[in-house]
Amino acid sequence: KKDIIKNKKNIIISMGGVDSSNLINTIINGLIGLEEDWNVKIILGPLYEKGEELNSLIKRLKCNVKIIDNPKNFFELVAQSTIGIFAAGIVSYEAAALGTFSLNLSLTKFHLKRSLEIQKLGLGFSLGMYNNIVDKEISKKILELEHNINFNKISYKSMKLIDGKGGYRVLNEIQNYLYD
Repeated sequence: KKDIIKNKKNIIISMGGVDSSNLINTIINGLIGLEEDWNVKIILGPLYEKGEELNSLIKRLKCNVKIIDNPKNFFELVAQSTIGIFAAGIVSYEAAALGTFSLNLSLTKFHLKRSLEIQKLGLGFSLGMYNNIVDKEISKKILELEHNINFNKISYKSMKLIDGKGGYRVLNEIQNYLYD
């Protein structure tokens, strides 16, 4: 409906309800060096248990950081963000449907395959495997993307591609195959 305004420098981070692999800490270390004019919202799931450690770690960042526990308006927060950092799950596709570019961190080879598929579609970027991320690497990628891609164009492409009508298109293809 275009009733949600995206701020060009809004990032949302979500690693699911538990984040048992502590991916958020990996991401925070990767964001070191991100400039002060960026706003980062970290979504914590209901079972996240490392809040104290996270609060200590985010002090290393220059950008504005807000931690949000299990929000009811999760998808609105994703829609307001230009970039989402996710664990290459279903939320990466949901973000694309909301016009949010995703940076995807992979836990497994399956996640990596999904992440590379999203990258191939031009809807996001694969950060690779979680255990290969080094300090400042994600902030460098974000700054590179900021200067090299048109987020508005990608947002439009994403919402057009993932529009909720995929089932109808599949059905039409099957019907065309059966009746031609």
